[in-house]
Amino acid sequence: MKYTNHQALEKHLKESSPESIYLVLVKDEYDRKKGVKTLLSYLEKGPSIEKKILQGDQLSIEDIGYSLNAIPMFSQKLLLVIHDADKQSKSVTKILEEYFLDPNPAIILVMDAASVTRSTRFYKNADKAGVVLDIPEEKPWEKERSISGRIQAMVKEEGKQIQPQACQELVKHLGTDQALVFQEIEKLVCYIGERPEITALDVSALCSSVNVQTGWQLGDAIFQKNAGESLRIARSIIEDGVPIFSLLRQIRSQFQSKLHICSILATGGSHADVQQKFPYMKGRILQNNVQLAQQYGLQRLQKGIILIDETEIKGKNSTLDHAFLVEHLIAKLTIL
Repeated sequence: MKYTNHQALEKHLKESSPESIYLVLVKDEYDRKKGVKTLLSYLEKGPSIEKKILQGDQLSIEDIGYSLNAIPMFSQKLLLVIHDADKQSKSVTKILEEYFLDPNPAIILVMDAASVTRSTRFYKNADKAGVVLDIPEEKPWEKERSISGRIQAMVKEEGKQIQPQACQELVKHLGTDQALVFQEIEKLVCYIGERPEITALDVSALCSSVNVQTGWQLGDAIFQKNAGESLRIARSIIEDGVPIFSLLRQIRSQFQSKLHICSILATGGSHADVQQKFPYMKGRILQNNVQLAQQYGLQRLQKGIILIDETEIKGKNSTLDHAFLVEHLIAKLTIL
């Protein structure tokens, strides 16, 4: 049983008895965590529930075998949670594929993953045996359109309001990464204290960002494949104390815009269609953006966004020097 949004999943949970198997398959980190949180909030309400949490990338065959065959000693049900199920070994995945066909009635299994191929036995068996929350990944321009509404919803959940201009400032500073946006909203809620509304001044005061002019200069140098100039600008930005994630958001934003331009032109659109989507692009600015987008190319832009995302993951999860990660990324982007 598959659902493609949070509202449909919540409706199911309210109206149905708990299933034996749940899979949260969502690329976006914020939406994935939200789906798991929603599931656990409902499932933990059941009588006599104990919970066990496992990490997919650390699971051994022995661990998963023991956990799936466990019989709770002090409760009626065991709520078994496996995070990052897409990072587990092939051997563990195979065990789970078989388990889905005959699940342990004493266990409620909840798994989350960023990416699982829909044609695999793992996905198909999980879908047949239980509930799958499978939210399609939005295109970059779809995220740009929807992010303001999501920011307002996040702020409302915190019991506050946010000015429209403050929403725009948040997007300018942080891009469309919902997890990062939510982190900043939590900071802003603490920052404003008892005040009911977040203003644009609050966002400017609290959120770090790359100097817009310098950021665009870096983007232009990358799209022109000028490795020396790109590295010089990037090093200057890092030396100024700008966090790597702010810099990566700025670069990603430019790649997403250029990708959208290429997509419009590739489907028969005109320069006027590009300007309609990006009203600030007029005259020479429009010509320059179109030229750089076409010069870099659609496929290179797609590969570039993947490289930027990989660098951000490394920045979060590894001990590698951030300056090295940025320089390594710039080198790759200028030789694609």
